[in-house]
Amino acid sequence: MKIKAPVAKRMREQITLHNETRTDEYAWLRDPNWQLVMQDPEALRDDIREYLEQENAYTKSVMQETEKFQATLFEEMKNRLKQDDSTVPSKDGEYYYYIRYEIGAEHPCYCRYKGNNSNQEEVLLDANFLSKQFHYFDLVD
Repeated sequence: MKIKAPVAKRMREQITLHNETRTDEYAWLRDPNWQLVMQDPEALRDDIREYLEQENAYTKSVMQETEKFQATLFEEMKNRLKQDDSTVPSKDGEYYYYIRYEIGAEHPCYCRYKGNNSNQEEVLLDANFLSKQFHYFDLVD
């Protein structure tokens, strides 16, 4: 059963930035404590959470018939990617730096090796290891 699409309430808010004023009827959806919310999603205001849950329920309802296709499409796209890829090493000083991905992993490993000896890899940052303690992890380089 399809549910009715939620409609966000409109609350006019004037926003002035750099001597330009604009009206944003949906500014109420932007939590003023967004940085805290990014660290602790439970801190999201109740009215925003309620509306977003309605949106998510509607999307799930509308897309329910395509769930099997979505899973198939995701697997097909994933299988077209080379999972154990790496960048071409770039020399800086006496080290060569590169990024590599491991099979089944979602995040990169930042590595280096000295001189022409690629057998002596030094992992500088393993984003897969770092990501294990979080529900969502995004490393921006």
